[in-house]
Amino acid sequence: MKTILHFKTLVFKKTIPQKLNFPDRKIKASLFYSLLLCFFMLGTMYSQTPPVEMQEMTLIGELQGHVDVKFRVVKCENNTNNQVFLFLHNESDSYNDPNDVTSVFDIVILDYASGESFTKNITTSTTVGQSITADCESDSPLKIELPESYNPSSIAAYIKNNQ
Repeated sequence: MKTILHFKTLVFKKTIPQKLNFPDRKIKASLFYSLLLCFFMLGTMYSQTPPVEMQEMTLIGELQGHVDVKFRVVKCENNTNNQVFLFLHNESDSYNDPNDVTSVFDIVILDYASGESFTKNITTSTTVGQSITADCESDSPLKIELPESYNPSSIAAYIKNNQ
């Protein structure tokens, strides 16, 4: 009985190390902090927040040449104003109209809460079946910045001077 206890004690001491042997505490600390910094940098580099949709996509109307126009209100970053993103889809028939469609129209952006509005002229060209829209990174004429005083949940839009 005495030898069995002695054997268990020896096995226990050899299988579980009492202390990890790093060369120096400073090296261990710098290795830990450099790995932590790498994970933090990778996390912030790939953690871009998507734009916040303040108002859902809403159909405005159809232009000549069978081009549908929709809009939505988006906030790209915390330090930017709300923006209107237009979405155009050319649904013309390729057999009847194989050419590109150039759309020229005025869009009126209206804030129902304040009664304020403004107009912007849009000119764009689309091919048959093509959909185009603005995004936060683009410098597109389909991206319209709203004044700070506009309430993003009470925005309406309509087409004027459809050519």
